[in-house]
Amino acid sequence: MKMYVNVMELLIEQEIITRLKEEPDDHMKREVVSLMAYSLNRVPPLYACSVKGVKSQIQRAKKDYKSHIENAVRWAFSAVKKAPNNPSPGLTREIYQQILSDTRKARKTGDLSPIDLPELIDSMLPEDESEPTQGQFMEVDEPAAA
Repeated sequence: MKMYVNVMELLIEQEIITRLKEEPDDHMKREVVSLMAYSLNRVPPLYACSVKGVKSQIQRAKKDYKSHIENAVRWAFSAVKKAPNNPSPGLTREIYQQILSDTRKARKTGDLSPIDLPELIDSMLPEDESEPTQGQFMEVDEPAAA
């Protein structure tokens, strides 16, 4: 089966790991998923589906997006540190699999249009009546790029 990869995921993860080595707060080491999601939402995706494509996209990202990646990760650390410490229920593999299954069923029966997809997925997620917390980031002031 042919695969595809978002090269930015690899580079963001690498940057997070580098920053975690310098991080005195052990709490941050348990927040890698939140750091990844926050960072990835602030960089463009760079997909590839071949070895040559991955190498090319890595070179492109390092050349054109190095500071963007560093800033996105820095902002993620800032946002996670500012978020309250009563975490929202995490997205588990079971929830994800159920959403995929229900979405596929709705698509096969013709009950799903692309416009309805976000609302359908939202209705499948467990209720979380708490205020925005870890994993549900509030906007923070992003520092000016260096």
